[in-house]
Amino acid sequence: VRDMLNLQATDGVLPSDAEVHILSSTGQTLRTERLAGRTQIDVSDLASGIYFLSLRSPAMATTTRRFVVAGGE
Repeated sequence: VRDMLNLQATDGVLPSDAEVHILSSTGQTLRTERLAGRTQIDVSDLASGIYFLSLRSPAMATTTRRFVVAGGE
């Protein structure tokens, strides 16, 4: 990933009330935001490295996935 992280649910529907938490590789929360119907998260401000995305919503179980931000070189 370089600039935008694309989100996709296995059933094709992301809850509109879902909260996205972006965590560092050490588990520190770097950012929290509501999806509000979006399917992309801007990660252009993150340095190259490994991060975790935690998707939380009352309508579904919390899901956490790893993603890698690649440098722009």
